[in-house]
Amino acid sequence: MKTLFVNGTLMRGLELHGNLAGAEFLGEFKTSPRYRLHSIDDIHPGMFETEEGGVAVTGELYRMDEDLRRRVEAGEPPHLYIGAVSLEDGRVVDGVLFPKAEAVKHPDISKWGDWRLYINTKHQKAERPMKHIDAEPYEFDFEPSRTALVIIDMQRDFLEPGGFGEMLGNDVSHLRSTIEPTKRVLDAARRAGLLVIHTREGHAAHLRDLQENKRIRGRGDRTIGDMGPMGRILVRGEEGHDIIPELYPQEGEPVIDKPGKDAFYATDLEHILRQRDIRYLIVCGVTTEVCVHTTVRAANDRGFECLVVADATGSYFPEFRRVGLDMIKAQGGIFGWVADSGDVVKAL
Repeated sequence: MKTLFVNGTLMRGLELHGNLAGAEFLGEFKTSPRYRLHSIDDIHPGMFETEEGGVAVTGELYRMDEDLRRRVEAGEPPHLYIGAVSLEDGRVVDGVLFPKAEAVKHPDISKWGDWRLYINTKHQKAERPMKHIDAEPYEFDFEPSRTALVIIDMQRDFLEPGGFGEMLGNDVSHLRSTIEPTKRVLDAARRAGLLVIHTREGHAAHLRDLQENKRIRGRGDRTIGDMGPMGRILVRGEEGHDIIPELYPQEGEPVIDKPGKDAFYATDLEHILRQRDIRYLIVCGVTTEVCVHTTVRAANDRGFECLVVADATGSYFPEFRRVGLDMIKAQGGIFGWVADSGDVVKAL
């Protein structure tokens, strides 16, 4: 007759280990502290702290004949340890349990003293460090690990001389003044490891995603889809639709192509933010009163906390920029917060 120690995952009565049927149960024992268990990436309840330190594994001892012993060993997964096992009482017996060599990969629960206490700590929300940005109407508190930088529509057609914006008679210098502050914030966000998201307003080449009321608005000589100074106006893939070189996305930074003013409308922006557990948005871009404002309002309704970087957003009409920022921070921050790029960079 042979004896065999099996750990708590192989206990008698479990259908999974019916190959133990017919063996004589001799009782429950513990191993010496050098054996440890792990179960589905978490601690196993069969682990116990010992007085001399370390963790012992609970299991059961069986007596069986040679034929049953061979069937048991043949039925166990090959990654399990099959060999000599030292019990807490000093005996050395044959055993089947999780391999000792894997123990270094598993957590040591000794400091908790009980596996239930350890499990409770796993389910408690870890405290995340908060940072603060001097802002209006009051300090903006944020968790860097849950914060994203969103740069809105810094596209060539809007900002570059000779682009669609200038063709309409606008002074693009009002928008170009936002480039350097935005770049400083972008560099700081990248160094801090924040999620960085860029948006572009534009439409598919077939224009079937273009609302008719948007197409005819303005009554100009040329409209969306027509040939402009940098290719077809607001059409994806055209030269003017792309982001300016100074702020060009790095590999891995999502670019949201949106058909409307609101970056959440008909895009996967919200899905990306939710997947990353993002709650706080630092927003730059153009124009303040249109795409920036519309996106911040939409984000606010979805529960995101938004800070708009004042000198990193602009309008062709300076008064619109001023009023747009005032509206965001009015009434105790009805849509969010406003801060200068220097304060944002300092906080990051």
